[in-house]
Amino acid sequence: MNKAEMLAKLRGGITDEQWEALAEGRLKVSAFNRAVLLELRETEARGPGVVDEAKTIGLRKVTEDYLRRYLPEAPEAWQWIITASLYLTFIAERPMHPIDMLHITVMRDEGRMVYECPAKSNDPNTTCHYCVCKGK
Repeated sequence: MNKAEMLAKLRGGITDEQWEALAEGRLKVSAFNRAVLLELRETEARGPGVVDEAKTIGLRKVTEDYLRRYLPEAPEAWQWIITASLYLTFIAERPMHPIDMLHITVMRDEGRMVYECPAKSNDPNTTCHYCVCKGK
């Protein structure tokens, strides 16, 4: 699928009522993910690009596994975390965490943004495996 198709798919997973609740801050979602989701609602897919569906499935799976372990009491929040992560990784091509939170270094290289994360793991069973950040 291409970026525009993925963006439409992500948007389609959110109802009009949920968009309204997000905009009004009535859903259990972090301020960071809320801002990302509202950006997702308004953005256009930039540039060409094919999104590897196997990678989207992989990111969704490791994120769900993580949330099942560390956020089992709030499954209603999972949709927002997963959707924001998919958007950031495959559409916006930015880190899944706030840059300041993990002390991610941001550089420009040949016209592209490059992110280096001191917490980057090479374990394929983590969200880090899918993140656009390079390790330091």
